[in-house]
Amino acid sequence: MSNVLINSFPKALGSFSIYSNDKQSFEEIPKGFSGFAFSKMEYDAALDNSLKQLFLGLLMHDKVILRYDDFVRCIELLGSRNIMTLMKEDALTVLYDLRDFAFLEKDGGLKLSVLGKLKPIRDIFDGYTNIKCQSSKEQSKLRQLVDSKKILIDQDAEYSDEEKIISEITRDFNSKELRTALGVVDNTPNLVEKSIKLRVCEVAQGFVLQSKCNAESIIQDSISESYLRQKIILNSNSVTKTEGFEYLLQKKGIPDLFYLFKRNILSVDDVIKIRDSGQASIFRKWLKSNDFDKEKLVSAVLKKKTKSIKASAVRFLYPTIIGLFNAPLGITASAIDSFFIPKLLDNWSPEVYLDEKIASFIEKNKRNILNYAN
Repeated sequence: MSNVLINSFPKALGSFSIYSNDKQSFEEIPKGFSGFAFSKMEYDAALDNSLKQLFLGLLMHDKVILRYDDFVRCIELLGSRNIMTLMKEDALTVLYDLRDFAFLEKDGGLKLSVLGKLKPIRDIFDGYTNIKCQSSKEQSKLRQLVDSKKILIDQDAEYSDEEKIISEITRDFNSKELRTALGVVDNTPNLVEKSIKLRVCEVAQGFVLQSKCNAESIIQDSISESYLRQKIILNSNSVTKTEGFEYLLQKKGIPDLFYLFKRNILSVDDVIKIRDSGQASIFRKWLKSNDFDKEKLVSAVLKKKTKSIKASAVRFLYPTIIGLFNAPLGITASAIDSFFIPKLLDNWSPEVYLDEKIASFIEKNKRNILNYAN
C-alpha cells in the first residue's frame, strides 16, 4: 500500500501568554510565539495549495495521512460527511502528533523549544470531542472511525526526536550558505528569521513523522526544496516525483480536482469512484514500483502519442470551460482515474488514457459546469 503524509499546511503566527492562577487570567505580555504565516493572504494561499495537494495525494496514493490539527481543519473546510466518506474507504487517516515547535521566553530571550499540544491529548481521553458534526449520528460515526483508524506514535520518542531537530536546525543556521539558501540575509528582521527556523523545523519534523507512521511519501512546505538541497542525506525523490506529476498535468491543461470540488462540480463520492477503479489501483502500483523523478515521469508518460477524437474534444472544451471561471492553468490534480497505467501493449500509451478519461469526464459534466458558470 502506498501512503503519503501531507505536511504542507500553514500555521498562523500567534503568541503565547502565561495563565495566572492567582489572577484567573492570562498575562498581558506575550511570552513566546509559534507559526510562520504572517498575513491572512499568505495563510489562505498556503492552505489552498495544501488542499490541492490533498486531492492530488488521493489520486497518487492508496492512503493520505493528515496530522491532527490539519485533520480537524479539513473537517471544517471539506465537511464532516466528506471526511467520513474518505475514512470509510480507507483513503484518509489521522496522525495524532503531540509536539510542536515555538520560540518561548527563557533566560531573558526567545529560545527555540519543543511545545506539547494539549488538544490532541485531551481529544483522545475525552472521547474525540474536537471531532464535530452537525448531526449527532454522523458525529458518533466519525468519532468511531477516528478511534479505529487513527495513528499514534511513541510520545517519549517523539520528544527526543524533536530535541534533536532543534539541535540540528540551530547548528544548520550557523552556516551562511544554508541561511542564504533559505532567504536569511544580514538585514532580515529577527522575527522573520525565527519564523523561517520554525518552518524548517516543521520540514524536519515531517520527515521524522513520515518514518514513524511508515508513510512512503511526504508532501512538504515549499521551503523544503531549498533545505533538501543543503541536506544531502535526505532523499528528495518523493518531492520530485510529485512535482513531475503536477508538471505533467499542467502541460496537459487538466482541471484541478480541488478546483472542481470547491465549485460543487465534483463531489468526494466522485473522487472515490475515480480512485477506486481497477485502473487507478494499477497506476498507484506502477508509480510506487518505479523510481521516478520529474523528468523520468514525464518521459515515461509522454513517450508514446496516439491521437483520438476524444482527445481533440478535450483540447477544445477545456479552454472554453476554464475561461468561464478565469481559473489559472495547470494546478495540481485532475478528475481522472486511470492515467499513466502501462498495459504492456505496444499500441497503448498513458497519454491516450489521460485524454480519453478527461474527455469522458468533461463531456459527462459539461452541462453542470456551464450551468454553474452562468
